[in-house]
Amino acid sequence: MSRDPALDAFPRLSHSSPKIQAEAAEVLLNYFCRLQKEGKTDDLITLGRRTVRGLACSKDAARRGYYLTLTGFFKVKILLYPIWSYLY
Repeated sequence: MSRDPALDAFPRLSHSSPKIQAEAAEVLLNYFCRLQKEGKTDDLITLGRRTVRGLACSKDAARRGYYLTLTGFFKVKILLYPIWSYLY
């Protein structure tokens, strides 16, 4: 199992530049959509869990980046219910 390059976007969500954060969020949203189309539930759960947990980061910039990503999930109208049921 190889690591997907989209996962390298997570550290960029903590960057102080809003432009870099937005680019990273876009990469993760595209990755999320691809996983959903491929039916990779375990990877979707991991991605959702990691995004939600990132909201609790101590860095303001990181919280802003993870919030941007999470709200992006809602804005593209992706059905998140199956993921939320596994987060807790």
